[in-house]
Amino acid sequence: MGLDLNGWDMDDIQKQMRDKTIFELIILYKEKENELILKSKEYLQARRDKNEVAIERIKKECEHIEKEHCVIAIEIADKLSVVSKNK
Repeated sequence: MGLDLNGWDMDDIQKQMRDKTIFELIILYKEKENELILKSKEYLQARRDKNEVAIERIKKECEHIEKEHCVIAIEIADKLSVVSKNK
């Protein structure tokens, strides 16, 4: 199962990352981590409530956030590799 990190659904995160410094990208990365934590709590509550519709919705949302998280990580790595090449 591939993540398909270049799909059209990644346009929003690509726009958010445009012209950001490495520091700003790291902040964005941490924000996505916090979103995943909140979604995990929602997921646990949906499991407790045995709400199958919410469980499926939250799984899809978590998958999307995880993809965004990976896209940001790749952008950070790319920027760091450019910086290290220039030294």
